[in-house]
Amino acid sequence: MTRSAEEFPECACRYAETKIEPDKKPTIPSRFRRQERGSIVIKGTKEGRNRPSLDIDYKQRVYDKNGMTGDAYGGVNIRPGQPARQHAGFEFGKEYKNGFIRGQSEVQRGPGGRLSPYVGINGGFRF
Repeated sequence: MTRSAEEFPECACRYAETKIEPDKKPTIPSRFRRQERGSIVIKGTKEGRNRPSLDIDYKQRVYDKNGMTGDAYGGVNIRPGQPARQHAGFEFGKEYKNGFIRGQSEVQRGPGGRLSPYVGINGGFRF
């Protein structure tokens, strides 16, 4: 037993029926695959009485599968009173259910133009 809205004129709910015309325009998919893009990272540091430094890097993701990532980067390190030094490196990381492991390798021109390598690794547990 259904009743229409005309039987209850005091009801604020009225049913309306309209005919909607379909769009005549061709449809374009609403989502396109995004191009791989890098990012620009600007980081400033000052530790204790040391001089402040500014790193400007361009970072590009080169590997991303099964919780493991790899980023290549290159940029410049600026310290007051010293010439700017270029550097390049690679960061990697692996996420686990209860922890992670990360590493970094970098090479930078040192005093006298020699290459100065840096390698680091760290990890952590979540509990």
